[in-house]
Formats: sequence, structure tokens, C-alpha cells
Amino acid sequence: MGCTLDKGINPTESALSPIEISSTYTITPTKTATATPSPTSTVTSTITPTPSPSSTPTPSPTPMGGGIPCIAFIGNDEQGNYSLYIENLNTNEYTAVVPISYEENVSQEWVGPIGRWGNISIGWSPDGSQIVFNTGAYVNDSLRLLDVNTGEVTELAKIPNGSWISRIAWSPINRSLVAYEQAKSGGSSIRPSIWIANTDNNQVLSVADTSEYPSMIGWSPDANALYYFNGSNTMSYNPVTQSKKEMDQPKTRLGGRYILGSPPKYLPEIDAFLDIPGTNDPNCPWEYLFYFKDETAPKSICGIGYHYPSTESISPDKNWLFIRGNIYLHESAYLVDLNTLTLKELGDSIIWLLGWTPDNTGFITVMYTDEGREINDQLMQEYGTLTGAEYRNRYQEYLSEFDSQLPKMLQIAIINANTGDLEHIYPFPSTIRPMIKVDNLHSDDGKGLGISWLTQP
Repeated sequence: MGCTLDKGINPTESALSPIEISSTYTITPTKTATATPSPTSTVTSTITPTPSPSSTPTPSPTPMGGGIPCIAFIGNDEQGNYSLYIENLNTNEYTAVVPISYEENVSQEWVGPIGRWGNISIGWSPDGSQIVFNTGAYVNDSLRLLDVNTGEVTELAKIPNGSWISRIAWSPINRSLVAYEQAKSGGSSIRPSIWIANTDNNQVLSVADTSEYPSMIGWSPDANALYYFNGSNTMSYNPVTQSKKEMDQPKTRLGGRYILGSPPKYLPEIDAFLDIPGTNDPNCPWEYLFYFKDETAPKSICGIGYHYPSTESISPDKNWLFIRGNIYLHESAYLVDLNTLTLKELGDSIIWLLGWTPDNTGFITVMYTDEGREINDQLMQEYGTLTGAEYRNRYQEYLSEFDSQLPKMLQIAIINANTGDLEHIYPFPSTIRPMIKVDNLHSDDGKGLGISWLTQP
């Protein structure tokens, strides 16, 4: 058995269930998880440089972490048909599980069916049995639920025209709850809102509207709280009582003022705030400060990157923190050992982090091949400076060239968290073209490539 049923799934898109938007619904409280002690360390630490991974290893039939690594993505085949695909990375086999049709928008036709502001997000449930996704269509999009075992598709929520799903976060315990961040263009700014969908009864609950300018952080390990940042403060939302409260957060820099207007970021997995102030030290341009609960002083790590990191992710066992610098500026990714607070440099080839292996010994990424960055930079140099009518006239030419080069530019890889070495490489989809942003790989974030590890033999 692989990523789908033995018989395969090839459903027609079913009649979608009606949507009920509610301000109240019942959620069964989850049991409080046993607290994990805060990591301890010395105040300072060193960085262990690691050579950038190269593409010499070959795929293994039994990758580290065990189970079957599967990705889900929306793509189009050589005939131009769009579908939600599930791929078994071990066998490089694709299954089209949900057909997708895009309604062309005349004013956006030249930028393709997704449009300039479009975004695809895909999230597997923790047990791998369900997938929540949106298509990224500029008009008539919706948040949908796929039952991987039956192929049944249910519509959870309508997405207003011109809006998109910017993030999906399943509850780590309650398999029926999935939080999502919806964004829309508001003139020169992006205006997000946060919602929780109940997949058992198709009810949708508003958590924070656009007036708060919220940015979703994630769930607490016990799933009793959903955290978000409202532009000024970190907020905790209780889905059972439907109440929210402002969290206490450290304000230690310059008498409480934040450098670059960026307050500390809450990391709910370890119940700590991460602060990254800039310094005047050329040997330590960024300082990573970890404020753990009930500790009077932060733990400190010196970071090499020259720009504020764009991605942070903590492993499920709370031992590792992945940090990626500014990929557009060729900055490195780092791995923090949260037990010792030491930093390992991973090189600048990693583009997106997709997830962690089940045993937490590694993480799966999309990264450049040995020649990938050079190919992408050449495409950007040729087409990236075009504007207006010239860009519209040559868009299809650029799209065709980009599509043909993707398998040469990108690869999916597992990296060993303990050593930083590249363990396994899988080819990027070639016969099916994933719907990632075509203007620039660096402006995508990989949310449209959902990853799950299934434990079937």
C-alpha cells in the first residue's frame, strides 16, 4: 500500500456540502499535555559550519524516519489538465486524486489562472487521512477537505474573490479542527484574517478579523490554544471558550522599543519567545535570544545571516529549530539544537522546509540542485526585468521555459538533523508540473507542496 488506496483514487469532484459560518459551536476540550522542561544551556554558543549539501547521494527504498514519504500538490499534466496529485516519493509515482478546473479571469489571464496574488496551501492531517487545500484560483476558490481513503471532497469555506489561504495548521490533537489564515489585497497592503474549521460538522469560526492584521503562529502542543500576532501583541485564543487574551512578552531592547519594529516571536512548541535583534558586531550581525518561561535572562546564540530570517520551524520532539535566512540574497539556513543551543550552518541551497521525519532525525526540504541556482538566476536575469506590455507578451514564453527547467533546478531531499548531511534525494516532479509561483522561486514558500509520512508497509 502506498500514499493512496490500493485501488487508487480517481474521483470526480463531488457535490460539495453547504457551509455554515458560526460564532459558536461546541469543541470538546483536550487533555492537558505533560509539560516539557525548558531546554538549558550556557549563555553563549558556537556555530558549527557544515558544507552545503550536494546531490551525490541517491534515493533509498527505506529513507531515514521510516514509513512512506508522500507529497500532495496541485499540478497540470502535458495535456493541460489540472488536478490535486499525491506522489509516493519512494516510487516516484503520481496519482491524480481531485480534478481541478480554473475559471479564467479576463483581467488576470496573462498571469495565468492563479493570478498575481494567488496562493496554494495544502495541509495533511496529523494521521495522514485527510488533506485540506485550496486551489489558488483568483475567483471562486474555496477551502476543501479530501478524505484520502475514500476520495470524498467536502467544501469547508468559500474564499472571497481576490483572497487566498496563506497558511493551514491542523490541531495536533483534535483531528477535526484545522486553523487557517486567509489573506486579501487591501490596496498597498495585505489584510489577513484567521479562522478555525471543524471538519466534523463543516462549521467555520472566526478567530481574528482583518481589523487586527493578525498573523497566525500555531497551536499549543495540547491544542487548547491557537496563537497569533495582531501587529502589536501575541494573542492566545481558546477554541473551547472562544476567548482570547494578550500574552506577556519580553520587551528588553532599548527600554522596551523594538528594533526594526519586530517584537519577539512566540514559539508555542517550547513555550518561549525568540528575539533576533541586530548588533553592531560584524562577527555576530544577528543575536538569537531565547526567553524561556520562568527564566530571568535569555539564552543567546550568535547568528551569521545579515537579514531577518524568513522561516522558523520546530521539530515535533522539540529538539530542533530550523531557521532559514533570506534565500533571495543567498543566505544560509541554520539548525539550532534546542538542548544545547548550538547552531549548525546548512548552506544556502535549501529553499523550503516541508516537514520533519517521523523519528525527528531529519527534515525534508526542497533545495537547489548543483546547477539549480545558476539556472534560476539566468531566467530571472532574462525575464525578471521585463515590465508592462513586454512582460505580458513574453509571459507564456517565460512560463514554458520555467516549466521545462524546474526538474533541473529543484530536488526534494532529506537532511540528517544530527550531522547536517544530505541523506536522500528524490527528483522534483517532471511529467506533472506543480503549481508554484512562476515569477520567482524565492517568492514562494512551499506551502503548496504538502508532506505527510504514512506508516503503511
